[in-house]
Amino acid sequence: MFRSFAIDLGLDVATFDTAYKSPATLERIRTDIAGGLALGVQGTPTLFLDGKWVQPRTIGELTAAVDAAAPA
Repeated sequence: MFRSFAIDLGLDVATFDTAYKSPATLERIRTDIAGGLALGVQGTPTLFLDGKWVQPRTIGELTAAVDAAAPA
């Protein structure tokens, strides 16, 4: 499925295939999973804003959270 996304996006498929099959890519995925689990992430998408877990239910709530976090 992801290869078809790469093709649809016009990516260099040979480069994509190399990265996809790379042990470094698998290690990066495992590291990301471990980090998410350590933070209590249970699924995607999970959003953090300024280090705080946010769970907006609407785009308006997300916009308000981003606006509140923006520097004055």
